[in-house]
Amino acid sequence: MDDQKEVKTSNTVENKKEKKKSKKPRFLTIVLFIIIVIFGIWAVLVYRDYGRIKRGEEPKNCWLGKSTQEYKKSSTYKGLEGTIDKCIGPGYKVVVYKTVAYKITEFVPFWEKDKTLDELSEV
Repeated sequence: MDDQKEVKTSNTVENKKEKKKSKKPRFLTIVLFIIIVIFGIWAVLVYRDYGRIKRGEEPKNCWLGKSTQEYKKSSTYKGLEGTIDKCIGPGYKVVVYKTVAYKITEFVPFWEKDKTLDELSEV
């Protein structure tokens, strides 16, 4: 009888250890699944706005704001009077340079600097 009790107690200790070990992979699986879902949603948003920009439409996901700068006529930058429209989305920004001569649309990461008037005059 004593042998059976020892076996039972050792089995319960082993079962408890196995249960603790099995919870850890389940937690990691759930966290990994959530990260993949969030990344997938982000990728769909970026791809959708990129397609809209390529078709010449306005982006839908300007979560962090829109801004417009106007440039008047100046003697230094002839032909560059116009506006710069900026839309910042989740991980990217869309910058539209509109002047009398041309319209340039850029779809770039949000950390990239905007072009200056000197860079635009070279285009």
